[in-house]
Amino acid sequence: MKKISDGEWEQMLKEGLSNEDLIYLIRYTDKKDEAWEILKKQNPSNEDLMYLIRYTDKKEEAAEQLLKQKPSNKDLIYLIEYTDKKEEAWEILKKQKPSNEDLMYLIRWTDKKDEAWEILKKRDISNEDLMYFIEFTDKKDEAWEILKKQNPSNEDLRYLIEWTDKKEEAQQILNNRPIRIIDIIKER
Repeated sequence: MKKISDGEWEQMLKEGLSNEDLIYLIRYTDKKDEAWEILKKQNPSNEDLMYLIRYTDKKEEAAEQLLKQKPSNKDLIYLIEYTDKKEEAWEILKKQKPSNEDLMYLIRWTDKKDEAWEILKKRDISNEDLMYFIEFTDKKDEAWEILKKQNPSNEDLRYLIEWTDKKEEAQQILNNRPIRIIDIIKER
């Protein structure tokens, strides 16, 4: 940590400090608290705050500031995953209508799996995403029921037969379909 003398600090204040300068001071100097107080007043961008969350001990303060601004879905997902602001970030994210991709990320990597699944299952979910649930989550039975209604492709069924515990049901559906030349060629 670099030491900044009072004289140096006073000179920097006279010269003016950009957000970039302040972020540097927060990360690398003993004037981090003073620099943080100035940065908050200078309307830091979401990107500035995300940097502080990732790389400094101002993580929680920066997260709090970010929540007061207009965080993107990506910002909110990061807050859910890495800060103590999970609940506040989740409430904002739900109001901002997270994309299926956002929800899938939350399901894969955060403790918001169940809540995100409840939203996702009411939407159009891709067969690929449903197969993920069947293979890797405790939502496999629900996902399987949704997938069956979406008329999975033969390729989807073959994947399920090979990699999941839905082998018998998937094989039964596949066996009841007419055999097409293209399917025979795909299986070679």
